[in-house]
Amino acid sequence: MEEELFFNGLVTKSLHPIHGDDRFFEGYLTVQVKDKQGEITIVDELIKVLPIWMDRGAPITDTHSNRVVGKGINYAKTVYKTDEGVEYPAIKITGKIHKNYELDNEIWQKITKGEYKGLSFGGATKADRDPIRMKDGSVAYSLKELEHYEVAVCADPAVPLALITDHNPLAKAMVQGTT
Repeated sequence: MEEELFFNGLVTKSLHPIHGDDRFFEGYLTVQVKDKQGEITIVDELIKVLPIWMDRGAPITDTHSNRVVGKGINYAKTVYKTDEGVEYPAIKITGKIHKNYELDNEIWQKITKGEYKGLSFGGATKADRDPIRMKDGSVAYSLKELEHYEVAVCADPAVPLALITDHNPLAKAMVQGTT
């Protein structure tokens, strides 16, 4: 699947790897759907605190532990579209897994082999959780007024659609046209 990326009016397509030994991944940090704990993260609330996470070093941990194995590189608000065409607000991130320790190598192998297929954000809500009636009639509790501490790579994310979508070297854009 080839997507168009827009930067300052330029359309880029062909991506060529550089720095082949760096370990980057991309995935959905959250999708605004009910999670396994009966909660729903409001995308507009989480996007507000991601600059703070970045400013604090953007730590990426192994399964919500004290083991920092990487760092966040970028984030963007987007839309997740199901195979049926249903769209949900979402946030995508790009992260980098370090390569200094044996644990870094283990985590990278788990990501590339699909054992670690998801992402999870670690944080807290400073507000009461308001119930929201979902389309299927169930109730989810909204997470608002957030503090965001870390992103975890994990085998089984709480948000079922918070999945790692790609892992590859950093790519350099080759300009294909302008808009």
